[in-house]
Amino acid sequence: MKNIFLVFLVMLISTTSYAFEFSDNFKTLVDGAFKAATSQERISQLQLAISEGSNEEVFLIPPLIFPGNILKKSKQNSRCLSEIDSFMSKFKAGLDDGYDQYMQVNSKQYRLSLNQLIDCVHSAYQ
Repeated sequence: MKNIFLVFLVMLISTTSYAFEFSDNFKTLVDGAFKAATSQERISQLQLAISEGSNEEVFLIPPLIFPGNILKKSKQNSRCLSEIDSFMSKFKAGLDDGYDQYMQVNSKQYRLSLNQLIDCVHSAYQ
């Protein structure tokens, strides 16, 4: 899983106009979540990362914690529809507005929506 994290990190860095690196604490929390023995431990660890991460880290992490087509598959299975739609509208708004500016104003709502999505998807597929 660590290799997948690094591949996505490189992809994210290449899309930004400057070099970005997740903090050691944030990486430790996310890596710990993927090593968790239970779904509830994974949810708790990811939500802790979301609460402690910088705005930039929290905005850039979704492709790493939802690899591949997991959200698409969830929608096809009619699972977490409202959570996915709510989060994706916030993510799209952040892309449209520029995530720095968007997160300055909407960080609390964005983090809440991301935590709800994490909880729903991980609970639905445990």
